[in-house]
Amino acid sequence: METTSVQTQKYATRTSGLSTVWTDSTIDWSSTFDGFSFNHYPLDTKVDDGGPWYLEQRSTHHTFGTWQKLGSGTVYGQIATSYPTAWSTTPARKLQNSELDSFGTTAIARSAPTNPAFDLATALGELAMDGLPTAAGLDTLRSRSLHARQAGKEYLNVQFGWLPLISDVRKFAKTVKHSAEILDRYRKGSDQKIRVRYDGDANLNTKGGSYDNFVMIPSNSFGSGTIYEREFRRQWFSGAFRYHIPTSDEQLGKFREWLSMSDHLLGWKVTPETLWNIAPWTWATDWFANTGDIITNISNLGRDGLVLQYGYSMHTHSVESTLNVKFVSSSGSGSQIANCQRLDKLVYKQRREATPYGFGINLGALSTRQIAIIAALGLSKT
Repeated sequence: METTSVQTQKYATRTSGLSTVWTDSTIDWSSTFDGFSFNHYPLDTKVDDGGPWYLEQRSTHHTFGTWQKLGSGTVYGQIATSYPTAWSTTPARKLQNSELDSFGTTAIARSAPTNPAFDLATALGELAMDGLPTAAGLDTLRSRSLHARQAGKEYLNVQFGWLPLISDVRKFAKTVKHSAEILDRYRKGSDQKIRVRYDGDANLNTKGGSYDNFVMIPSNSFGSGTIYEREFRRQWFSGAFRYHIPTSDEQLGKFREWLSMSDHLLGWKVTPETLWNIAPWTWATDWFANTGDIITNISNLGRDGLVLQYGYSMHTHSVESTLNVKFVSSSGSGSQIANCQRLDKLVYKQRREATPYGFGINLGALSTRQIAIIAALGLSKT
């Protein structure tokens, strides 16, 4: 789309001297808006309703001053101003697709919610570092609880290690309790649209000041005034993740069993009898085996199961300049003053679309499994 409005500047010039004939002339100044977009239709709220987009806007607007017909002046009528000879305008720029892809890739890595390949494993790993017993250690705990039960009240003596045993069991119960919460939260997010936003750099720079060498147009006279420039640059990512992980009723039942046992062990009244009644401790053994399987599945799904329902890497860069200038001239016939203003604006806006598997991915190179996952999650447009 292109829109152009034209401002016509009327003036007259002559070489020099009062005997020279004035020559009428004009200059056209245009203010132009250019932009285009594509891939917005058809709108489909189930999948992606946007697309790659690019906008470029350039505009220049002049407020003309009036230069009077006096003495031996070489110009009269409407005049405009140009930048001072010592001024360097900051150029706005658009990014290459590779730059947008690079930023988008970083944004995905940092904003992916409940990333099954990393977040869950990391969380459980941190719990393990806080004192998670090994599978072999379960037999030791069970054996120690048996000795405690057989020894009765005598075992309550610190020398038999009752307090250390309680501490170890409660550490294990706390680990189970938190891991079940993490897994349950991850399960609830399955098949849900999880919107995220990641903000990159946003910079606002200004510069300007007073100058004495603004150029008069169409003459080569110079004026004094001020110039103010505002440069704004921003980069950000917006998207929505979606994943699916199958969880059976049997697994949910185990979650409830683990939570029940861990809540019981975290209570105040823990006795040797309590510990022994948990025997044969199959719930704890199942926790090790089942949680390990879940982590393995999540790790495998991390490459394909977590995909983008939509994702955009976006960038805008704009430079706006405002010039306010006064031209003054004195001659034998008198003096004249003309005030001019000029506004310039250059804006780039870009939006780069991601594939369900990230930026810069060739969809034609996807595996059969990857394509099947896209279809199963309802992300295919075909």
